[in-house]
Amino acid sequence: GRHEICFWSRDKILLDMAGFLSERVDLPGEAGEKNVYAGRRILLYRITGRVDSRPPEDIIGIYNEGLTLLRDGKLRDAWDRFFLLALENKGFAEAYFQLGMCLRGMKKYEKAREQWKKVLDLIPDYKPAIEELKKLPQPPGQTTAELRDRSEG
Repeated sequence: GRHEICFWSRDKILLDMAGFLSERVDLPGEAGEKNVYAGRRILLYRITGRVDSRPPEDIIGIYNEGLTLLRDGKLRDAWDRFFLLALENKGFAEAYFQLGMCLRGMKKYEKAREQWKKVLDLIPDYKPAIEELKKLPQPPGQTTAELRDRSEG
C-alpha cells in the first residue's frame, strides 16, 4: 500500500524550508483522542509533495547530523552536510544559516556573512541571521545602522 510520512510540528519549518508541501493530519491517539501521545497533544503533518527526490526523513537526518557535527567542532564535516542540503534546494534558508555557522567557526567571516545574507534574501526578518551578522566584524562600507535597520524593518 501507499506509505505516508507524518511528522511533528517541530520539524515543519525545517521541511517547509527544504521545499516540502504538507497538510495538518489527525491520527488516533491515546484514550480515543486524536494526536494525543504520552499525555500530550501534538500537531502532526503529512507530506503531500516535495521539490526534490530525497525523502524528508533523509533531509531531517542529514540536517541533525550536521548539527551534531557542528556542536562537536567537526566544522568541515558539518559544512559538507549543510552544503549538500543547500545544493539540492536553493530555497533552504536554514541550510544556508548553518553553513554560515560552520564558516564562522572556521574564522571565514566574509564567507559566513555571504551565507547569512542569502538567508535574509530568502527570509528578510530571520532574526538568527540578523543577530549573527551583528556579531561579525564590520566589513568596509557596512554600518551598524544598516544592520539595525534590517532587524527593525
